[in-house]
Amino acid sequence: MALSAGIRFGPYEIVGAIGAGGMGEVYRAHDSRLRRDVAIKVLPTLVADDHERLARFEREAQTLAALNHPHIATIFGLEEGPGGVRGLVMELVEGPTLSDRVAEGPMPWSDALRIARQIADALEAAHEKGIVHRDLKPANVKLTSDGEVKVLDFGLAKATDPAGASGGTSNSPTLTARATQMGVILGTAAYMSPEQARGRVVDRRADIWAFGCVLYEMVTSRRVFEGVEITDVLARLIEREPDWTALPAGTTPEMRRLLARCLTKDPKGRLRDIGEARVVIDEALAGKSETVNAVGTVAAAAPTPSIVWRLLPWGLAAVLGLAALVSFLRPPVAPASAGRTVRAEVGVPADVEFFSGPTLSGDGSRLAFVGVRQGIREIYMRALNEMEVKPVAGTDSASVLALSPDGSAIAFVTTDTWLKRVSLGSGIVEPIADGADLLSAPAWAHDGSIVFSRRDGLVVHPAAGGAERELATADKAAGEVSLLWPFMLADDRTVLFSSLRNTSSGSEYRLEAVPFGGGARRVLLDGVERVVFASADRIVYARGNALFESRFDSAAVALRGAPARMGETLHTAPAGGSAVAMSDNGSLLFAPPRLFSAHLVWVSPAGVERVVAGAPRGFQNPRVSPDGRRIAFSETGTIWTLDPERGTFTRVSAGSEPTVGFPAWSQDSKRIFFRSSEGIRVRSADGEGEVTLLPNTSTGDYPSSLTPDGASLVFLRITAETAGDILAMPSAGGEIRPILVTKAYEGGPQVSPDGKWLLYVSSESGRMEVFLRPLAGPDRKWPVSNGGGLHPLWSRDGRRAFYRSGQQFFEVEVTTSPEVHLSTPKVLFERRYEFGPNLTFPNFSVSANGREFLMIRSEPGSRHLNLALNWLQRMGR
Repeated sequence: MALSAGIRFGPYEIVGAIGAGGMGEVYRAHDSRLRRDVAIKVLPTLVADDHERLARFEREAQTLAALNHPHIATIFGLEEGPGGVRGLVMELVEGPTLSDRVAEGPMPWSDALRIARQIADALEAAHEKGIVHRDLKPANVKLTSDGEVKVLDFGLAKATDPAGASGGTSNSPTLTARATQMGVILGTAAYMSPEQARGRVVDRRADIWAFGCVLYEMVTSRRVFEGVEITDVLARLIEREPDWTALPAGTTPEMRRLLARCLTKDPKGRLRDIGEARVVIDEALAGKSETVNAVGTVAAAAPTPSIVWRLLPWGLAAVLGLAALVSFLRPPVAPASAGRTVRAEVGVPADVEFFSGPTLSGDGSRLAFVGVRQGIREIYMRALNEMEVKPVAGTDSASVLALSPDGSAIAFVTTDTWLKRVSLGSGIVEPIADGADLLSAPAWAHDGSIVFSRRDGLVVHPAAGGAERELATADKAAGEVSLLWPFMLADDRTVLFSSLRNTSSGSEYRLEAVPFGGGARRVLLDGVERVVFASADRIVYARGNALFESRFDSAAVALRGAPARMGETLHTAPAGGSAVAMSDNGSLLFAPPRLFSAHLVWVSPAGVERVVAGAPRGFQNPRVSPDGRRIAFSETGTIWTLDPERGTFTRVSAGSEPTVGFPAWSQDSKRIFFRSSEGIRVRSADGEGEVTLLPNTSTGDYPSSLTPDGASLVFLRITAETAGDILAMPSAGGEIRPILVTKAYEGGPQVSPDGKWLLYVSSESGRMEVFLRPLAGPDRKWPVSNGGGLHPLWSRDGRRAFYRSGQQFFEVEVTTSPEVHLSTPKVLFERRYEFGPNLTFPNFSVSANGREFLMIRSEPGSRHLNLALNWLQRMGR
């Protein structure tokens, strides 16, 4: 109820309304006894009318009233007004909000830090009493006339737990969701931490995230994650990194590091205590900060002895390097003299699936690769003198990567085709360019420039930023498809790369060179997929499943003599490309065949396994044919079918076909659609006849499901603009029509057996969930999963939907007539099976009779990379 002036509210007299928000209506009132004005926040009806919630609120309010701090608005007590209305009596703070000040434009760092220092002080005092704000935002920070800061509404997000959220994203009512055993989602969208958005545990690190958002907004006058709708903001929060380029020129390294540590998506990598931020700010305000030169770049600091030790070249001190590796390599390796080749296994975490890479820093001191953990793809790194392989924060959805020559940064490409750079020192992730090739790793120049493949050419991103420049362009008229796998020579004068061409006999690679400053291309050798190592006098490269060496004249940019095969067998990573890397000092890192070895197993709904006939292989994305007689799958860049009764395999894609898989059967079980680097292709399932490229498709298209009549193909398209969209086209090729094109990520589309419904995965709620909607409209949807979901599939009769969340596999009964009804998700079984290379596409299938699931189970003890120190010195001619 609205309160008018003059109404008594306990001992207080209402003066007038101040405003309203997610926590309730706020009024100015006068306390005649103490002759002061106060603020009374009338509780929302959903709290006041809920006796259990009201009792909980009163208990929380007693705790909050214990907060007594100069930068926290004091709570005086609870009162009852007319009609039994309950209200919280608080200190009345005059003056504008920080939101009002931010709207005026970016603040100087000196002003922003002065305000941030007081906010941090308030948070620190509350955290020491076990109180988390949960809804820190500029609108909850008041700026008094004497320059003091007052933080409002401490802990009220938890205390009131209101329902619903509408309006703008920066000042929307506090969001809430169902309570869980682990916590509740609370907080305002634009300042909500990723763990809040996912409904996970909420502790003081959520306040640290919000503090970073507020500080970022003060100096940029823009929110970290923008969006028209709340769901847009949550999707960006989950999927993207802050735009660090928006920070003002001259931002000190300390402030960049502070923001990066506050805005780390993984709370484990975030600042542990807001007091750490306060100390950094105190030092900055006292003038104890690193200098910045006139163009805003950081003046380099002298490396500390510990950093120097970590970066010691292996070629200079093999004995010392091996000593550092003892705790890292499996099995332990005895020290070796310089020049002796030493081989060892580098463990990959047991719950991580290898996806692409690996890569080594130039000095061999660090390695990195892209891995998949429970459907989340990110970069994993290990310094060779440290104990653990660790995920690199901010690298979600990485596809391919390259370590900088000194090992201090990583350039990587994400599934939405963005090229990004992450500093391993500060943790700051910077978007560099869009449209990068998903299958081709970038290359670093020693001056910090990055060369990458984009659509049909090579592009250079300058180290100092600014305009990119085209380095080389594919000659489409001559059949060139793309220019891939750039490799920078040590003198930074020449870039080696592989051109991919279509010929009458299939697709072929060719090794070429181009001056880094631009100029004519030079053909060096046919059949080379990518360069692994190059020096002034030799090149090591991948050709087929082997490494070869050629003598090289870098001054003349020419090969000398015949190639010689070297002694390792290569294997293609799920992302494509040979899984091999070499450091400048000749250490070799590569993936052994066992890393990709797995069994296909049938699993009953009760979780009972039986192995499909045949030896273990690198199975990915298995698909049972509609007639139930064959299984299509991808393996290291090739599409195969398996006859499970006879145990025989048939190659579907051409031997030189540059594909990364994702097969989809036609309804008559006679053809297989699959993704390639050029677009969606289709071929007879027996491997005979021509391979057809569907027109209007591109490298970001993933075939998924066909309608029952076989007339239409539904597929996923990944773009930089809208992340993932669901589209359809005639299965013989033709006009593409949209099904779901939004700002959220949608993927994994599966058409129902009757052709009327679609299962798919969407990030619109802030995390990946499975939804059901009519295939042809109207635009309605029903949530299938509850608490996160991936990899949807239909039962063959269309009466059940299956999906996975973590290692749990769920079943939902589906009724669509006369109206849609979905049962509560039921866990069928829980066991570790491979997630595969794509977040949304199923890495399992359902048998034709619908009574078993086809899963991929990796071999025990297979998760390691092979490392050979001093390999090149011993293997070279």
